[in-house]
Parts: sequence; structure tokens; C-alpha cells
Amino acid sequence: MKMKGLLQPGFTNISRNVAQSISPSTAGYILQSVSFLASLFLIGGLLKIVYDVLLYVNFKKIKPPEEHKK
Repeated sequence: MKMKGLLQPGFTNISRNVAQSISPSTAGYILQSVSFLASLFLIGGLLKIVYDVLLYVNFKKIKPPEEHKK
């Protein structure tokens, strides 16, 4: 009975480690072979930059309450 309780966590950890070691290689192959996926990452990065710039422009004139006391 004790052996069964010890094998289950070990089997779970082994399967998780195998999946984690295969995933980066598979993802790298997919990103190299399909240029469309890489363009999606570039578009996502550009949208993030535009979002950050718009936030800065909208809130650069607003001062925190600590600065209003002076």
C-alpha cells in the first residue's frame, strides 16, 4: 500500500518534467517555420508600446496628492 502512494507523485513529476523539456523545442520549431506567428508577437509588442505611450500622455499632467500639498 505504501508503495502505491509513493509512485503516484513520482509519476506525476516525471510526466510534468518531460512535458516541460519538450515544450520549448516544439515552440521554437513552430515559430521558425511559420513566420506568421512571429508577426503576431511583433504586432502585440507594438500595441503594448502604443498603449504605454497613450497612458503616459493621458496621465503626465496629473500630479499625486503629495505634490499638491507643497
